[in-house]
Amino acid sequence: MTRDSIECALGSEFSSDSADHGRGGCISDSISLIARPTEVMPQTVLPPGASNQPSVPSTKAHDLFGSMRLAFISLLSLGLPSMLRAQTIDQLVPHRVKLESVTYLGKPAVRVIEDGEVPNGEAYAIVRGDAFHNGEIDVELAGRPVTAGSTGARGFIGIAFRLHNDQFEYIYLRPTNGRAEDQVRRNHSTQYSAYPSFDFATSRRDAPEKYESYVDLEPGVWTRFRLTVNGATARLYVHGASQPCLIVNDLKLGDSSGPVALWIGPGTEGYFAALKVAREK
Repeated sequence: MTRDSIECALGSEFSSDSADHGRGGCISDSISLIARPTEVMPQTVLPPGASNQPSVPSTKAHDLFGSMRLAFISLLSLGLPSMLRAQTIDQLVPHRVKLESVTYLGKPAVRVIEDGEVPNGEAYAIVRGDAFHNGEIDVELAGRPVTAGSTGARGFIGIAFRLHNDQFEYIYLRPTNGRAEDQVRRNHSTQYSAYPSFDFATSRRDAPEKYESYVDLEPGVWTRFRLTVNGATARLYVHGASQPCLIVNDLKLGDSSGPVALWIGPGTEGYFAALKVAREK
């Protein structure tokens, strides 16, 4: 079994929740994110009320796969200004979204917003590379409503996977639900859907609560988001937890394959960083 790992630094459900609402050896390839000489340094984006404090460079530890064999993964410095590197969006193909390389809360990231009015489920950026079948998708993300105080926006943000024939599976967060005073909203903090025929409304009608769960979230805050996919099963891990907060045992598109994408929902300003896709073959 071969696991190809790709390291990247990256940067409508628009209604109320009450209504809508092991491893073997591996061979690794890395996508370089070093800025071309003509590129400018990314814009720094701060959340409302935050101060413009300088970020502190950090290093990434290497990964170890398997007890008998070590797979080498090239870990790149992710856009640290002191190293004269910058974020790039060259490895993304936008689909009804606008992309921008920025620094958000001290991390080099890709900012993703809708390009005009976009139907629910259709705003995403495809990650260039080989098709994803089984494996792991790990990313840091932060989502918040574009317009503060919007009654319907939740900061919907997540990952789509196995895109093919205008279909895909996706799992996402509703950051504004995580600490809501309404327990029903809290219970809708995570969501599994399949585009185009199995959206949140369909899942709530056919199998209430089965494809949603609670997890502690805050809008606009960096959140570690990790998916493991094997056949028709997907598991979501948030905040580095060892146990999943959402388990889907019946992915609606079955045991398929296709690219991975950065996904946002209606009215969302989304940020993505430190994406890693590990493909099992």
